[in-house]
Amino acid sequence: MLYDAEYIIVRDLEITNCAEHIIGEKYSQGDKMERTGVAVAAKDKGMRRGITLKNLKIHDVNGNVYDKHMNNGGIYMTALQPENEAVTGVACFGEILVEGCYVVNVSRWGIAVGYSYAHEQFQGAALKEDVFQKYGHLNIVIRDNYVKAAGGDGITVMYALRPLVKHNTADSVACEMNDRIYSEPGNRLGKVAAAIWPWKCKDALFRYNEVTDTRLNQDGMAYDADSGDGTVYEYNYSQMNGGGCVMFCLEEAIHNTFRHNVSYDDLGGTISPASNPDARLEQNIFYVRDGVPFVRNHMDGGNYTESNDRIIPIEK
Repeated sequence: MLYDAEYIIVRDLEITNCAEHIIGEKYSQGDKMERTGVAVAAKDKGMRRGITLKNLKIHDVNGNVYDKHMNNGGIYMTALQPENEAVTGVACFGEILVEGCYVVNVSRWGIAVGYSYAHEQFQGAALKEDVFQKYGHLNIVIRDNYVKAAGGDGITVMYALRPLVKHNTADSVACEMNDRIYSEPGNRLGKVAAAIWPWKCKDALFRYNEVTDTRLNQDGMAYDADSGDGTVYEYNYSQMNGGGCVMFCLEEAIHNTFRHNVSYDDLGGTISPASNPDARLEQNIFYVRDGVPFVRNHMDGGNYTESNDRIIPIEK
């Protein structure tokens, strides 16, 4: 746990948090404790800078499969409400590097940087840079990580200005988004997950990532440009993901570009322009299995443009 820490490097450790001997705790119970491999929190000292997590092996973290918004999973960073924001400043992160980590068998998230108490400042579709300079996370880099068998989402960057997410692999994530394990949600509406994606970011860049075998759920795609402004996916690869290759999610995901990517045999439906206003697909190669629709059923209703894409049928 790194609490209000900065200028610190955590590297070359093996970390687990299975808590398998807690008497009476069931794996899927609704009020199960959140658990994290590395939890990072900013609260009462303003922006926390210079945190590096490198070459960590994080495995068997038995957290709460239902909780999307607190430190819970492999690596999770959160900015919490300060006791006196006027005195200490806005809690947020800067100069964050997550590199070379192997994260396997964790619940719920693989890697998340990072949830913010100031989420109400990021309302609407067009996101202004000055809002991020005051409330958001700056200079975030997530690279060369391997996430396998996360219960929910694989790698997500949140509330960040121009984050860079590159050379990561997500393998078989969303493996607990099913009725067998996600069995006591109560009134929580969270049984959805995708592999590598942003939330409420501006000009996020995703390059040279690879995603395979994301398990089918209401989402279940490799990539998801979700409720952000100016997301770019380029030179990424996806294969055999149950929910398809990419979603452009709803009305507040704008100015998003998907270019120079390769999708091979993604399932369910290759793209999901779900009520999105202006998605752009450029110079991608989509290898589509016979019988799989290019646009996923019930995930359409939006607008998108294509330029120099190649759609190549494959037979199985």
